Amino acid sequence: GFEKINFLGNGKIAIFSIIAISVWQWFGWSMVIYIGSLQSISGDLYEAASVDGANSWQQFWHITLPGLAPASTISGLKVFDLVLSTTNGGPAHQTETILTLVYSKFSDGNFGYASAFGIVFLLMTMVVSAVMLGIFKKWEEYLN
Repeated sequence: GFEKINFLGNGKIAIFSIIAISVWQWFGWSMVIYIGSLQSISGDLYEAASVDGANSWQQFWHITLPGLAPASTISGLKVFDLVLSTTNGGPAHQTETILTLVYSKFSDGNFGYASAFGIVFLLMTMVVSAVMLGIFKKWEEYLN
């Protein structure tokens, strides 16, 4: 009774379709990683925080969130295979990522452009990693 929806061919919803597929694909793996990260947070930290008068929101913000942050940082930068296999960057390049752009330029024989985009991606990854390492270091200093 419903009209057909072209989830991957409609430029307005294609990126949301890819996000939904990615969440479904990695949900189980992410839960295993998050449960492991939660179990690695010492209960002594929560006990000390409650003795110091911290409420549950403050415990989450200052103990749980910094403990979970390393598990969820770089995974968003590596979306390639899902985009390539579902939309190949289309429709009208609306789902294209820098990695699919590198692949398409390389496939077209534009090796200079592909190399330049690869270097840009490397620099972006290095900046994101440096910022995250700085944040983790501050959190670690704060917790100790």
